Amino acid sequence: MKLFLTSLLLIVAMLIVPPCWADTNKQDVKILLNTKRYPPYVMDEGTTVNWEFPGTSLELLRMVADKLGLEFEYYRTVWNRGLHMIEHGDGDAIFPSSYREERAEYALYPMKDNSPDPSKAIRTYAYWLYVRKDSNVTWDGQRIEHLKNPVAAGMGNSIIVDLEKMGYTVNDSSPDYTPMMEMLLAHRVDAIAGFGDRVDREIAKNSKRYISIKRIDIPLRQKNGYLMFSKHFAKKHSETMEKIWEMIRVIKASSEFEKIKQKYLSLQESQ
Repeated sequence: MKLFLTSLLLIVAMLIVPPCWADTNKQDVKILLNTKRYPPYVMDEGTTVNWEFPGTSLELLRMVADKLGLEFEYYRTVWNRGLHMIEHGDGDAIFPSSYREERAEYALYPMKDNSPDPSKAIRTYAYWLYVRKDSNVTWDGQRIEHLKNPVAAGMGNSIIVDLEKMGYTVNDSSPDYTPMMEMLLAHRVDAIAGFGDRVDREIAKNSKRYISIKRIDIPLRQKNGYLMFSKHFAKKHSETMEKIWEMIRVIKASSEFEKIKQKYLSLQESQ
């Protein structure tokens, strides 16, 4: 009877305690991203990720997790809610976040010489200015001229702060570009500051309706988007955070990742 009880306890212990060769130290990192699609960086929209063709940013992060032996868990939400979650420690990291001083109060970026390190950015993207074709609004790379009404920008977008610092009034009442384009056609705003790929796609989807809207061919702002970490996560796992940023830099510069980028470029060209 004693032998039976001993054997039973050993079996129970084996079921409860992982074997010594199991990866008991594999760390989970909860990463937040927007529900919107940003080809080729994030290919689909919604609350899940299509891992067959997730996009270059998610491919990059998948490679980082594999190289470092980490487990990345992805949670998709609207952008402003994601930032709120990072601020309050309900998520570990969010991407792609451009550098903003107010975000740096509750989160961390990869830094070099007191500035964000572009070599460790997830991606680089540009904001462009869209106006009506009959408008005399201009942008020369320094100033927007002939504005009589506000500039529309997506709710929570970092370009809002830039525009306000330059002295322009911003209408950020909508997170989506279709309502902004309707405001532009109705003369409620005189320009839209938006991501080129997304605004161009909306115009292409309804080209007859938006035939009178054009893009000014000088980027309004070019920005780097980072994997921004919560200070709550960094307090406990600063070494892991630094390793992730460094691995992003290494993989971005690799021939393996270059092939992945070319795959998505070919995919977009075929569509």
